[in-house]
Amino acid sequence: MTTQTRDAVTGIAHRRWARRLRAWRRWLVDAAVLAAVAAVAWIVLISSWLGVHTVLVKGTGATPDAAVVRAAAIAAGTPLARVDLTHVRARVEAIPTVASASVTRSWPNTIVVQVAERRPVATVFRDGSWRLLDSTGVIYLTTPARDPALPVVELDGLPGPQTLPQLAAVLKALPPDLLSRTGRLRAASMDSITLLLKDGRQVQWGSAAESAQKAAVLAVLLHGKAQAIDVSVPSHPATRP
Repeated sequence: MTTQTRDAVTGIAHRRWARRLRAWRRWLVDAAVLAAVAAVAWIVLISSWLGVHTVLVKGTGATPDAAVVRAAAIAAGTPLARVDLTHVRARVEAIPTVASASVTRSWPNTIVVQVAERRPVATVFRDGSWRLLDSTGVIYLTTPARDPALPVVELDGLPGPQTLPQLAAVLKALPPDLLSRTGRLRAASMDSITLLLKDGRQVQWGSAAESAQKAAVLAVLLHGKAQAIDVSVPSHPATRP
């Protein structure tokens, strides 16, 4: 074999080895990438390195933080990425005093639960006990006794499903001075709401429509001596001794 032939054979062998080496390098790179992805997936989805160590509760007042943590029901060490935030929120919102909640991840080890609590606007006597009514018209909590700071709602007969939301809307619309003078609200339906003031006067309110205008008209009429006031049509109020 001549020198030229040997060089040609050697060159071919070198090129073959170079191609093989490049192929091996690509394979090694791909294998390294897959290994890295698998390691990251294991750390994030399986291991407790990025697991839940803390459930941080914000926004509570009447609701104990411990009750929120129990309702969230997240096992310690659960990988943060695998926590079903929607289910956690639903469990927290099932607490009677919670109106709404948001649940977020805070890496590396914390779930944050932000709570918005229900705010009572009145109290209702039902089934032998006092219960709180919130600003959306939901009866949500039984109390051992009546809260004297809240007006009492009295329902006549079997009012429709919109009666309590309408009553709550009226209470939300009352300015603080008028709200403080209101002892009871009576209703047989969503359109027949009556305010019973602490000084004995009665105010026929009607529905929750135009409540701001009704409140403004009533504020003026209360300066008189009328014991019965009708602001159900605020543009044409009426009074009786």
